[in-house]
Amino acid sequence: MITRLAVSGYRSLRDLRLVLSRLNVVTGANGSGKSSLYRSLRLLADVAQAA
Repeated sequence: MITRLAVSGYRSLRDLRLVLSRLNVVTGANGSGKSSLYRSLRLLADVAQAA
């Protein structure tokens, strides 16, 4: 399980650091980076599958 996530310079995410638990809810206004966060997690999952 991923417990920490750091994203820097990916799409609209400049410098993001999160502590994650088993269930996380992401909310925010339009254009706040929710989709960029999802895409960064998807990219991480794709890289892990290829390894």
